[in-house]
Amino acid sequence: TNVACQLQALKYLPRFSDAWCNLGTSMTAGETVNVNGKDYTKRGCYLEALEYNPQHINTWLNLGNVISAGESVSVNGKDYTQRACCLQALEHNPQNSDAWNNLGIGMSACETVNVNDKHYTQRGCYLQALEHNPQSSFAWHKLGIGMAAGESVIVNGTNCSSADCIACAQVFVESLY
Repeated sequence: TNVACQLQALKYLPRFSDAWCNLGTSMTAGETVNVNGKDYTKRGCYLEALEYNPQHINTWLNLGNVISAGESVSVNGKDYTQRACCLQALEHNPQNSDAWNNLGIGMSACETVNVNDKHYTQRGCYLQALEHNPQSSFAWHKLGIGMAAGESVIVNGTNCSSADCIACAQVFVESLY
């Protein structure tokens, strides 16, 4: 299994951040694994990965996904919430569409967040995700369901209605199969 492969890698390279991140991703919720005599959950694997590589973008995103709303975790002595994990990923790669999607998920429609000295709404986060990955079915869907009837938005230079956005989401989901 993938868990066994990652455990094997960590046996020989215990500070290999990619293996720690992949191990956490391969585990089920609530599962624990023993690495060198210590038990780890998904979250614990991500924290280990960030201890060895604090710029590991996928680990920041994965950690944000396992933190509950209102909760924070300590990474290298600093506390991070779900949103702060997304912001860390964007600090290291502002073109990461998954980070923009995750940031949008954690916001209400009326909130704004500051990223690289610019303010973004939830919709702005989904538009950024689509700017960097025009085939993000998730961003298309979230953008479409967040729009009022008759409202439109410019996406990568094209005027789109809510129905257009939902239709794009469906096209890109179907293209995966």
